[in-house]
Amino acid sequence: MKKILNIVIATICAAGLFTACETERDNPVLNSSVAKPVITSDVPQSVTIVLDNLEEIFTTLTFTPSVYSTDVPVMNQLQMSLSEDFPADATVAVGAAVSESSIVLQNKTINSAVTLLGASALTPVKAYLRIKSWVTATTGSPVTEMLAAYSDVKQVIITPYEAQPAYIYAIGQFQGWNTSTPATLTSLTDNGVYIGYIDFPAGNDQGWLISGDKPVSWSLKYGGTTDKNNIVGGGTATLVFSGSSDNLPEPGVGVGYWKITADLNAMTVTTALFGKLGVVGTINGWGGSPDVPMTYNSEQHRFEATITCAGNDEIKFRLNSDWGSNWGGTDGVASAGGANIVVANAGSYLVTLDMLTMKYTVQ
Repeated sequence: MKKILNIVIATICAAGLFTACETERDNPVLNSSVAKPVITSDVPQSVTIVLDNLEEIFTTLTFTPSVYSTDVPVMNQLQMSLSEDFPADATVAVGAAVSESSIVLQNKTINSAVTLLGASALTPVKAYLRIKSWVTATTGSPVTEMLAAYSDVKQVIITPYEAQPAYIYAIGQFQGWNTSTPATLTSLTDNGVYIGYIDFPAGNDQGWLISGDKPVSWSLKYGGTTDKNNIVGGGTATLVFSGSSDNLPEPGVGVGYWKITADLNAMTVTTALFGKLGVVGTINGWGGSPDVPMTYNSEQHRFEATITCAGNDEIKFRLNSDWGSNWGGTDGVASAGGANIVVANAGSYLVTLDMLTMKYTVQ
């Protein structure tokens, strides 16, 4: 009897071991990369970017993506930094992530990246490039990057062009669907990321769209798709460039301005509630009476208000009549929680605050 029992136990263990082996073979474990990405093409030693060559190809970068312990989809992206060790707060992505093993880079893309890192126009700067490969989780929310691997670093001397602002436009019920007077979204360095502020009044329910043209062309528009409702209440949704794309929904109505960020590199639009910006100070007893409301001038990408001063007044900017978010400043440069801005002489003044450049004026 004991012999029979031992045989049964041995059989069960063998079956369990076999099952475990089958499971591991059918569902291999994803470990760290076996081989890091390798840049296989030459990178130009230097480039001087000017207006006439902005659209030209800087290089077609070819590379071997990272190899992982099992066959999984791998995404790749070029990164740039002005530091060879690529600190997280001083590294930018250059162009969109791709699943292919080559990236075509235009001079304007390189120019936007190095400018975003703080390089000065017309001044040569040493920049570093590398490929980042990673695996993207296919389940769960939000989507996450896993097991990032990096290529060796390449160096290039870049003399940036003095980039000019670029614009796209938003149209919708919020401005009466007027094709001649759309709201302007601005990219200060023409890097494909456009920002603006829109107030969607109560009663708006017909949506809005983005266009590259002014006056707006209905056949050339950026709209939404199946995830468009992600921007309601604040969030990110996919942009589709198509004459038949869906209207984007209002993120919220009657609550003040929304910050709109349209990224035409990633083809996404992001909304975030900004609120109601106002001027506060000795002109209203530091909030004893309502703040002076500011309206957004999208063509000048700045908030504006007219105030009346008695002389030797002090002012600041704040959101929603609350000190939780306020800005002061010195010499035309605004900063969060900064010094009171002194208005020495009596009179009526146009006060402006540019949230893109953080510059203010009192004139």
